[in-house]
Amino acid sequence: MAFTDDYESLLNALGLGPNDWRERLKPYMEFKSPEGSEFKAKWRGSPRTVSKKLGIFSYPKVKGDVVEDMEVFSNRFRLTFYFDGDNNDKTAAAFFYAIKESGTWEINHPVHGFFELQPISVEEIDNPVESGNITEISSEWIEPIDPDTEQTARELAGIVDGLGDDLGLGALQAFVDAVNTASETLEKTLSLTAMAIENGSEKALSPLTAVNDLIYNTQLATQRSLQRIYNATVLDSQALGAQMQDLLRNPSLAISDIDARLSYYDDMQDELFDTLPGGLNSQIPTTAPANQKKNSTLTCELGLNAVTQARSQIAITGPLKTRAHAVGIAEEILDRFNAIHIKLEEVQTDLSDQLIENQYFANGAYGLASNLVGQTVRYLLLAAFDLKVERKFTLDRPRAPIEIAVTEYGDLGSIDDIYDLFIESNDLQGDDLLLLPAGRQVVIYV
Repeated sequence: MAFTDDYESLLNALGLGPNDWRERLKPYMEFKSPEGSEFKAKWRGSPRTVSKKLGIFSYPKVKGDVVEDMEVFSNRFRLTFYFDGDNNDKTAAAFFYAIKESGTWEINHPVHGFFELQPISVEEIDNPVESGNITEISSEWIEPIDPDTEQTARELAGIVDGLGDDLGLGALQAFVDAVNTASETLEKTLSLTAMAIENGSEKALSPLTAVNDLIYNTQLATQRSLQRIYNATVLDSQALGAQMQDLLRNPSLAISDIDARLSYYDDMQDELFDTLPGGLNSQIPTTAPANQKKNSTLTCELGLNAVTQARSQIAITGPLKTRAHAVGIAEEILDRFNAIHIKLEEVQTDLSDQLIENQYFANGAYGLASNLVGQTVRYLLLAAFDLKVERKFTLDRPRAPIEIAVTEYGDLGSIDDIYDLFIESNDLQGDDLLLLPAGRQVVIYV
Protein backbone atom coordinates (compact mmCIF):
# COMPACT_ATOMS: atom_id res chain seq x y z
CA MET A 1 0.00 0.00 0.00
CA ALA A 2 1.33 3.45 -0.87
CA PHE A 3 1.98 5.63 2.18
CA THR A 4 0.08 8.79 1.17
CA ASP A 5 -1.82 11.66 2.76
CA ASP A 6 -5.11 10.08 1.73
CA TYR A 7 -7.03 8.88 4.79
CA GLU A 8 -8.71 6.28 2.61
CA SER A 9 -5.38 4.47 2.24
CA LEU A 10 -4.96 4.32 5.99
CA LEU A 11 -8.53 3.15 6.48
CA ASN A 12 -8.02 0.41 3.91
CA ALA A 13 -4.92 -0.76 5.74
CA LEU A 14 -6.96 -1.02 8.94
CA GLY A 15 -9.78 -2.86 7.20
CA LEU A 16 -12.08 0.14 7.72
CA GLY A 17 -12.03 1.58 4.21
CA PRO A 18 -14.92 1.95 1.77
CA ASN A 19 -16.40 -1.32 0.61
CA ASP A 20 -17.90 -0.28 -2.72
CA TRP A 21 -18.06 2.48 -5.30
CA ARG A 22 -20.78 4.36 -3.41
CA GLU A 23 -18.56 4.78 -0.36
CA ARG A 24 -15.49 5.66 -2.46
CA LEU A 25 -17.39 8.39 -4.35
CA LYS A 26 -16.60 11.88 -3.03
CA PRO A 27 -19.51 14.33 -2.62
CA TYR A 28 -18.06 17.16 -4.72
CA MET A 29 -15.25 18.18 -7.06
CA GLU A 30 -12.44 20.41 -5.77
CA PHE A 31 -10.45 22.93 -7.83
CA LYS A 32 -7.32 24.95 -7.00
CA SER A 33 -6.14 27.57 -9.46
CA PRO A 34 -2.49 28.34 -10.30
CA GLU A 35 -2.64 31.35 -7.98
CA GLY A 36 -4.26 29.44 -5.13
CA SER A 37 -7.99 30.19 -5.45
CA GLU A 38 -10.06 27.23 -4.30
CA PHE A 39 -13.53 26.13 -5.42
CA LYS A 40 -15.93 23.29 -4.63
CA ALA A 41 -18.58 22.26 -7.12
CA LYS A 42 -21.38 19.70 -7.42
CA TRP A 43 -20.92 17.05 -10.08
CA ARG A 44 -23.13 14.43 -11.77
CA GLY A 45 -20.76 12.70 -14.16
CA SER A 46 -18.35 13.33 -17.03
CA PRO A 47 -16.23 11.41 -19.55
CA ARG A 48 -12.48 11.20 -19.85
CA THR A 49 -10.73 10.00 -22.97
CA VAL A 50 -7.34 8.70 -24.00
CA SER A 51 -6.28 8.20 -27.62
CA LYS A 52 -3.47 6.09 -29.00
CA LYS A 53 -0.68 7.54 -31.13
CA LEU A 54 -0.53 5.20 -34.11
CA GLY A 55 1.79 5.11 -37.04
CA ILE A 56 -0.24 3.66 -39.91
CA PHE A 57 1.62 2.60 -43.03
CA SER A 58 -0.09 1.51 -46.28
CA TYR A 59 1.71 -0.35 -49.04
CA PRO A 60 0.57 -0.79 -52.66
CA LYS A 61 -1.04 -4.14 -53.48
CA VAL A 62 -0.97 -5.18 -49.81
CA LYS A 63 -4.24 -5.79 -48.01
CA GLY A 64 -4.52 -3.96 -44.74
CA ASP A 65 -2.14 -1.56 -42.99
CA VAL A 66 0.94 -1.87 -40.83
CA VAL A 67 0.21 -0.23 -37.46
CA GLU A 68 2.92 0.91 -35.07
CA ASP A 69 1.92 1.70 -31.50
CA MET A 70 3.56 5.00 -30.53
CA GLU A 71 2.17 5.34 -26.99
CA VAL A 72 -0.78 7.61 -26.11
CA PHE A 73 -1.84 11.25 -26.19
CA SER A 74 -2.48 13.02 -22.89
CA ASN A 75 -5.70 12.21 -21.05
CA ARG A 76 -8.54 14.63 -21.77
CA PHE A 77 -11.45 15.44 -19.48
CA ARG A 78 -14.80 17.01 -20.36
CA LEU A 79 -16.07 18.22 -16.99
CA THR A 80 -19.53 19.61 -16.37
CA PHE A 81 -20.09 20.82 -12.81
CA TYR A 82 -22.36 23.15 -10.86
CA PHE A 83 -22.10 25.94 -8.31
CA ASP A 84 -25.22 26.25 -6.17
CA GLY A 85 -26.58 28.31 -3.29
CA ASP A 86 -27.36 31.97 -2.78
CA ASN A 87 -23.97 33.12 -4.07
CA ASN A 88 -23.61 30.66 -6.93
CA ASP A 89 -23.41 33.49 -9.45
CA LYS A 90 -20.54 35.17 -7.59
CA THR A 91 -18.66 31.90 -7.17
CA ALA A 92 -19.10 31.10 -10.88
CA ALA A 93 -17.88 34.58 -11.81
CA ALA A 94 -14.80 34.15 -9.60
CA PHE A 95 -14.09 30.78 -11.20
CA PHE A 96 -14.52 32.22 -14.69
CA TYR A 97 -12.08 35.00 -13.81
CA ALA A 98 -9.57 32.56 -12.27
CA ILE A 99 -9.50 30.50 -15.47
CA LYS A 100 -7.55 33.36 -17.04
CA GLU A 101 -4.59 32.59 -14.74
CA SER A 102 -1.61 30.98 -16.45
CA GLY A 103 -0.64 27.46 -15.45
CA THR A 104 -2.15 24.17 -14.42
CA TRP A 105 -4.95 23.56 -11.92
CA GLU A 106 -5.08 21.00 -9.13
CA ILE A 107 -8.32 19.03 -9.34
CA ASN A 108 -9.62 16.41 -6.91
CA HIS A 109 -12.04 14.32 -8.97
CA PRO A 110 -14.94 12.62 -7.11
CA VAL A 111 -14.12 9.27 -8.77
CA HIS A 112 -10.51 9.36 -9.97
CA GLY A 113 -8.78 11.45 -7.27
CA PHE A 114 -6.03 14.01 -7.73
CA PHE A 115 -4.99 15.43 -11.12
CA GLU A 116 -3.01 18.42 -12.30
CA LEU A 117 -4.79 19.62 -15.43
CA GLN A 118 -4.46 22.40 -17.97
CA PRO A 119 -7.77 24.05 -18.90
CA ILE A 120 -8.52 24.18 -22.62
CA SER A 121 -11.93 25.87 -22.64
CA VAL A 122 -14.60 26.87 -20.12
CA GLU A 123 -18.20 27.82 -20.80
CA GLU A 124 -20.44 29.40 -18.14
CA ILE A 125 -24.09 28.58 -18.77
CA ASP A 126 -26.42 31.17 -17.24
CA ASN A 127 -30.06 30.11 -16.92
CA PRO A 128 -31.57 32.07 -14.00
CA VAL A 129 -35.17 31.59 -15.17
CA GLU A 130 -35.15 27.79 -14.86
CA SER A 131 -32.33 27.32 -12.33
CA GLY A 132 -31.72 30.56 -10.50
CA ASN A 133 -29.79 28.96 -7.66
CA ILE A 134 -27.46 26.93 -9.90
CA THR A 135 -24.81 27.96 -12.41
CA GLU A 136 -23.57 25.27 -14.78
CA ILE A 137 -19.96 25.20 -16.00
CA SER A 138 -18.95 23.17 -19.04
CA SER A 139 -15.22 22.70 -19.51
CA GLU A 140 -12.48 20.73 -21.25
CA TRP A 141 -9.10 19.91 -19.73
CA ILE A 142 -5.89 18.07 -20.67
CA GLU A 143 -3.34 16.40 -18.39
CA PRO A 144 0.08 17.76 -19.46
CA ILE A 145 3.44 16.11 -18.98
CA ASP A 146 6.46 17.98 -17.65
CA PRO A 147 8.59 19.03 -20.66
CA ASP A 148 11.85 18.09 -18.90
CA THR A 149 10.90 14.84 -17.18
CA GLU A 150 8.15 13.85 -19.64
CA GLN A 151 5.97 13.05 -16.63
CA THR A 152 2.83 14.59 -15.16
CA ALA A 153 2.89 16.26 -11.75
CA ARG A 154 0.86 13.37 -10.38
CA GLU A 155 3.42 10.89 -11.75
CA LEU A 156 6.27 12.82 -10.12
CA ALA A 157 4.47 12.74 -6.78
CA GLY A 158 3.73 9.06 -7.36
CA ILE A 159 7.43 8.36 -7.90
CA VAL A 160 8.27 9.91 -4.52
CA ASP A 161 5.41 7.97 -2.95
CA GLY A 162 6.69 4.70 -4.43
CA LEU A 163 10.27 5.39 -3.38
CA GLY A 164 8.98 6.02 0.14
CA ASP A 165 7.45 2.54 0.14
CA ASP A 166 10.78 1.13 -1.10
CA LEU A 167 12.63 2.86 1.73
CA GLY A 168 10.17 1.55 4.31
CA LEU A 169 10.58 -2.05 3.15
CA GLY A 170 14.34 -1.77 2.60
CA ALA A 171 14.99 -0.13 5.98
CA LEU A 172 12.94 -2.80 7.76
CA GLN A 173 14.84 -5.60 6.01
CA ALA A 174 18.19 -3.97 6.80
CA PHE A 175 17.16 -3.74 10.46
CA VAL A 176 16.09 -7.40 10.65
CA ASP A 177 19.27 -8.57 8.91
CA ALA A 178 21.64 -6.58 11.10
CA VAL A 179 20.24 -6.84 14.66
CA ASN A 180 21.51 -9.51 17.03
CA THR A 181 18.85 -11.40 19.04
CA ALA A 182 21.10 -14.21 20.21
CA SER A 183 20.58 -13.46 23.90
CA GLU A 184 17.92 -12.10 26.23
CA THR A 185 20.13 -9.10 26.99
CA LEU A 186 20.40 -8.17 23.32
CA GLU A 187 16.62 -8.54 22.87
CA LYS A 188 16.15 -6.33 25.93
CA THR A 189 18.35 -3.70 24.31
CA LEU A 190 15.99 -3.56 21.33
CA SER A 191 12.91 -3.30 23.55
CA LEU A 192 14.38 -0.59 25.78
CA THR A 193 15.46 1.50 22.79
CA ALA A 194 12.07 1.07 21.13
CA MET A 195 10.35 2.18 24.35
CA ALA A 196 12.56 5.28 24.48
CA ILE A 197 11.68 6.09 20.86
CA GLU A 198 8.01 5.55 21.69
CA ASN A 199 8.31 8.04 24.56
CA GLY A 200 10.09 10.46 22.23
CA SER A 201 7.29 10.19 19.66
CA GLU A 202 4.74 10.94 22.37
CA LYS A 203 6.67 14.07 23.24
CA ALA A 204 7.38 15.27 19.69
CA LEU A 205 4.38 14.09 17.65
CA SER A 206 1.47 14.11 20.12
CA PRO A 207 0.36 17.62 19.01
CA LEU A 208 -0.27 16.10 15.57
CA THR A 209 -2.06 12.97 16.75
CA ALA A 210 -4.25 14.88 19.20
CA VAL A 211 -6.07 16.86 16.49
CA ASN A 212 -7.14 13.88 14.39
CA ASP A 213 -9.32 11.14 15.88
CA LEU A 214 -8.38 8.56 13.24
CA ILE A 215 -4.65 9.08 13.72
CA TYR A 216 -5.05 9.18 17.50
CA ASN A 217 -6.87 5.84 17.57
CA THR A 218 -4.37 4.34 15.13
CA GLN A 219 -1.48 5.39 17.36
CA LEU A 220 -3.16 3.81 20.39
CA ALA A 221 -3.57 0.54 18.47
CA THR A 222 0.09 0.64 17.42
CA GLN A 223 1.22 1.25 20.99
CA ARG A 224 -0.83 -1.72 22.18
CA SER A 225 0.79 -3.89 19.49
CA LEU A 226 4.23 -2.75 20.61
CA GLN A 227 3.41 -3.63 24.21
CA ARG A 228 2.47 -7.18 23.17
CA ILE A 229 5.78 -7.47 21.30
CA TYR A 230 7.74 -6.29 24.36
CA ASN A 231 5.96 -8.85 26.56
CA ALA A 232 6.39 -11.81 24.22
CA THR A 233 8.64 -14.66 25.29
CA VAL A 234 10.67 -14.35 22.09
CA LEU A 235 11.10 -10.90 20.57
CA ASP A 236 9.92 -10.64 16.96
CA SER A 237 12.34 -8.10 15.51
CA GLN A 238 10.43 -7.76 12.24
CA ALA A 239 7.13 -7.06 13.97
CA LEU A 240 8.89 -4.62 16.31
CA GLY A 241 10.42 -2.74 13.37
CA ALA A 242 7.19 -2.58 11.38
CA GLN A 243 5.20 -1.20 14.32
CA MET A 244 7.92 1.34 15.04
CA GLN A 245 7.72 2.56 11.46
CA ASP A 246 3.93 2.96 11.66
CA LEU A 247 4.20 4.78 14.97
CA LEU A 248 6.53 7.39 13.47
CA ARG A 249 4.97 7.77 10.01
CA ASN A 250 1.24 7.88 10.66
CA PRO A 251 1.13 11.28 12.45
CA SER A 252 2.24 12.98 9.22
CA LEU A 253 -1.31 12.36 7.94
CA ALA A 254 -2.99 14.33 10.71
CA ILE A 255 -3.07 17.90 9.32
CA SER A 256 -2.41 19.71 6.04
CA ASP A 257 -0.08 22.52 7.17
CA ILE A 258 3.27 21.57 5.65
CA ASP A 259 5.44 23.80 7.86
CA ALA A 260 3.82 22.62 11.09
CA ARG A 261 4.19 18.96 10.14
CA LEU A 262 7.84 19.37 9.17
CA SER A 263 8.55 21.20 12.42
CA TYR A 264 7.14 18.35 14.51
CA TYR A 265 9.25 15.85 12.57
CA ASP A 266 12.33 17.99 13.14
CA ASP A 267 11.62 17.55 16.86
CA MET A 268 11.20 13.81 16.34
CA GLN A 269 14.57 13.59 14.61
CA ASP A 270 16.18 15.36 17.56
CA GLU A 271 14.52 12.89 19.93
CA LEU A 272 16.00 10.00 17.93
CA PHE A 273 19.45 11.60 18.01
CA ASP A 274 19.16 11.81 21.82
CA THR A 275 18.24 8.09 21.95
CA LEU A 276 21.46 6.98 20.24
CA PRO A 277 24.14 5.51 22.55
CA GLY A 278 25.55 8.31 24.67
CA GLY A 279 22.53 10.57 24.09
CA LEU A 280 20.29 12.16 26.72
CA ASN A 281 17.54 9.55 26.23
CA SER A 282 19.80 6.56 25.65
CA GLN A 283 18.86 3.39 27.53
CA ILE A 284 22.31 1.90 26.97
CA PRO A 285 25.15 2.78 29.42
CA THR A 286 28.31 4.18 27.88
CA THR A 287 30.13 1.14 29.30
CA ALA A 288 27.75 -1.33 27.60
CA PRO A 289 29.22 -3.95 25.24
CA ALA A 290 29.53 -3.00 21.58
CA ASN A 291 26.85 -5.47 20.43
CA GLN A 292 24.29 -3.73 22.65
CA LYS A 293 25.28 -0.31 21.30
CA LYS A 294 24.97 -1.68 17.78
CA ASN A 295 21.45 -3.02 18.41
CA SER A 296 20.37 0.27 19.95
CA THR A 297 21.79 2.27 17.04
CA LEU A 298 20.07 0.04 14.48
CA THR A 299 16.73 0.65 16.19
CA CYS A 300 17.29 4.42 16.11
CA GLU A 301 18.40 4.17 12.47
CA LEU A 302 15.10 2.51 11.58
CA GLY A 303 13.27 5.39 13.23
CA LEU A 304 15.35 7.99 11.40
CA ASN A 305 14.56 6.37 8.05
CA ALA A 306 10.85 6.45 8.96
CA VAL A 307 11.20 10.18 9.69
CA THR A 308 12.89 10.68 6.30
CA GLN A 309 10.01 8.87 4.60
CA ALA A 310 7.39 10.88 6.47
CA ARG A 311 9.17 14.15 5.66
CA SER A 312 9.18 13.35 1.92
CA GLN A 313 5.49 12.52 1.99
CA ILE A 314 4.74 15.81 3.75
CA ALA A 315 6.67 17.66 1.04
CA ILE A 316 4.63 16.24 -1.84
CA THR A 317 1.27 16.72 -0.12
CA GLY A 318 1.81 20.43 0.54
CA PRO A 319 0.26 22.84 0.21
CA LEU A 320 3.20 24.86 -1.09
CA LYS A 321 2.77 28.64 -0.99
CA THR A 322 5.52 30.36 -2.95
CA ARG A 323 8.70 29.59 -4.86
CA ALA A 324 10.76 30.60 -1.86
CA HIS A 325 8.64 28.30 0.30
CA ALA A 326 9.23 25.30 -1.98
CA VAL A 327 12.97 25.95 -2.25
CA GLY A 328 13.25 26.46 1.50
CA ILE A 329 11.57 23.12 2.18
CA ALA A 330 13.91 21.42 -0.29
CA GLU A 331 16.92 22.87 1.52
CA GLU A 332 15.53 21.84 4.90
CA ILE A 333 14.95 18.25 3.78
CA LEU A 334 18.49 18.02 2.43
CA ASP A 335 20.00 19.53 5.58
CA ARG A 336 18.08 17.20 7.86
CA PHE A 337 18.99 14.14 5.78
CA ASN A 338 22.67 15.08 5.81
CA ALA A 339 22.50 15.55 9.58
CA ILE A 340 21.21 11.97 9.93
CA HIS A 341 24.06 10.59 7.88
CA ILE A 342 26.67 12.55 9.86
CA LYS A 343 25.20 11.42 13.19
CA LEU A 344 25.13 7.74 12.23
CA GLU A 345 28.67 7.91 10.89
CA GLU A 346 29.79 9.17 14.31
CA VAL A 347 28.50 5.94 15.87
CA GLN A 348 30.17 3.95 13.09
CA THR A 349 33.49 5.60 13.98
CA ASP A 350 33.01 4.90 17.70
CA LEU A 351 32.53 1.17 17.04
CA SER A 352 35.11 0.82 14.27
CA ASP A 353 37.71 -0.83 16.54
CA GLN A 354 35.39 -3.68 17.57
CA LEU A 355 35.19 -7.21 16.19
CA ILE A 356 33.62 -7.18 12.73
CA GLU A 357 30.34 -8.74 13.99
CA ASN A 358 29.99 -5.95 16.57
CA GLN A 359 30.82 -3.04 14.26
CA TYR A 360 28.05 -0.75 13.07
CA PHE A 361 27.92 0.29 9.42
CA ALA A 362 25.87 3.47 8.96
CA ASN A 363 22.43 3.10 7.40
CA GLY A 364 22.07 -0.09 5.43
CA ALA A 365 19.22 1.60 3.52
CA TYR A 366 21.24 4.73 2.67
CA GLY A 367 20.92 4.25 -1.10
CA LEU A 368 17.13 4.03 -0.90
CA ALA A 369 16.92 7.01 1.46
CA SER A 370 19.25 9.10 -0.69
CA ASN A 371 17.23 8.35 -3.83
CA LEU A 372 13.98 9.26 -2.08
CA VAL A 373 15.36 12.58 -0.81
CA GLY A 374 16.84 13.40 -4.22
CA GLN A 375 13.52 12.82 -6.00
CA THR A 376 11.67 14.80 -3.33
CA VAL A 377 13.95 17.79 -3.83
CA ARG A 378 13.55 17.44 -7.59
CA TYR A 379 9.77 17.49 -7.21
CA LEU A 380 9.89 20.60 -5.03
CA LEU A 381 12.15 22.50 -7.42
CA LEU A 382 9.93 21.65 -10.38
CA ALA A 383 6.83 22.61 -8.42
CA ALA A 384 8.42 25.96 -7.57
CA PHE A 385 8.09 27.16 -11.17
CA ASP A 386 4.28 27.10 -10.90
CA LEU A 387 4.20 29.03 -7.62
CA LYS A 388 4.06 32.72 -6.84
CA VAL A 389 7.09 34.87 -6.11
CA GLU A 390 7.35 36.49 -2.70
CA ARG A 391 7.92 40.25 -2.81
CA LYS A 392 8.78 42.33 0.28
CA PHE A 393 8.78 46.10 0.56
CA THR A 394 8.93 48.73 3.29
CA LEU A 395 6.08 51.20 3.74
CA ASP A 396 7.08 54.80 3.09
CA ARG A 397 3.99 56.11 4.89
CA PRO A 398 1.27 54.80 7.22
CA ARG A 399 -1.11 52.59 5.22
CA ALA A 400 -4.20 50.52 6.00
CA PRO A 401 -3.91 46.78 5.26
CA ILE A 402 -7.11 46.82 3.22
CA GLU A 403 -5.72 49.62 1.03
CA ILE A 404 -2.45 47.76 0.51
CA ALA A 405 -4.29 44.59 -0.48
CA VAL A 406 -6.46 46.42 -3.03
CA THR A 407 -3.53 48.38 -4.45
CA GLU A 408 -1.13 45.45 -4.76
CA TYR A 409 -3.53 42.64 -5.70
CA GLY A 410 -6.18 44.60 -7.59
CA ASP A 411 -9.12 43.56 -5.38
CA LEU A 412 -9.96 41.75 -2.16
CA GLY A 413 -11.05 38.51 -3.80
CA SER A 414 -14.50 37.05 -4.28
CA ILE A 415 -14.92 36.30 -0.57
CA ASP A 416 -12.15 38.56 0.74
CA ASP A 417 -9.71 35.66 0.33
CA ILE A 418 -6.96 37.92 -1.03
CA TYR A 419 -7.37 40.28 1.93
CA ASP A 420 -7.23 37.28 4.28
CA LEU A 421 -4.04 36.14 2.51
CA PHE A 422 -2.42 39.52 3.16
CA ILE A 423 -3.44 39.44 6.83
CA GLU A 424 -2.18 35.89 7.31
CA SER A 425 1.08 36.24 5.39
CA ASN A 426 2.02 39.33 7.41
CA ASP A 427 0.72 37.96 10.74
CA LEU A 428 -1.35 41.07 11.41
CA GLN A 429 -3.18 41.33 14.74
CA GLY A 430 -4.79 43.96 16.92
CA ASP A 431 -4.21 47.57 15.84
CA ASP A 432 -2.16 46.38 12.87
CA LEU A 433 -5.41 45.33 11.22
CA LEU A 434 -6.40 49.00 11.04
CA LEU A 435 -3.17 50.82 10.20
CA LEU A 436 0.47 49.91 9.60
CA PRO A 437 3.17 52.47 10.44
CA ALA A 438 5.78 53.81 8.03
CA GLY A 439 8.91 51.66 8.01
CA ARG A 440 6.98 48.41 8.45
CA GLN A 441 8.03 45.66 6.02
CA VAL A 442 5.22 43.71 4.37
CA VAL A 443 5.11 40.79 1.99
CA ILE A 444 2.89 40.11 -1.01
CA TYR A 445 2.83 37.25 -3.54
CA VAL A 446 2.95 37.98 -7.26
